[in-house]
Amino acid sequence: MGNAKVDENSRPALTAVSNIDKTTIVPLYADPTSHRLLVSTVAGGLDTQVQYNKNGVIVGDTELVWDYTNVRLGIGTTPQAELDVNGAIKTLGYTVATLPTGIVGMRAYVTDATTPTYLGALTGGGAVVCSVFYDGTQWVSA
Repeated sequence: MGNAKVDENSRPALTAVSNIDKTTIVPLYADPTSHRLLVSTVAGGLDTQVQYNKNGVIVGDTELVWDYTNVRLGIGTTPQAELDVNGAIKTLGYTVATLPTGIVGMRAYVTDATTPTYLGALTGGGAVVCSVFYDGTQWVSA
């Protein structure tokens, strides 16, 4: 079944029981063009909450906030930048030799730096774990 476009003129033709939880009643609508029965979907969560599938049910989460006006995502906060996270962020770890081709501003960490200095070029083969940043030319310690 497809999704019905429901407006103020729509009237449920039938009701059915959800095959997800076997108890929820869902309205079915007749499409006047295709003459098919369609299910009307209901948004999960509140406005600006990111929706996701939780055991077959579409839900929203107050900790995942989408600002559709400014195109921003907030995790644990109302977003003030394109990505705004209220909490620690885990990045991928690499050896200096396996750092990917960079794009300005990328961040990661290395597990084998040798005597890193702030914004200095990286040398691998050591035992120092440090954060790194791609400056547009090379990965540097950060």
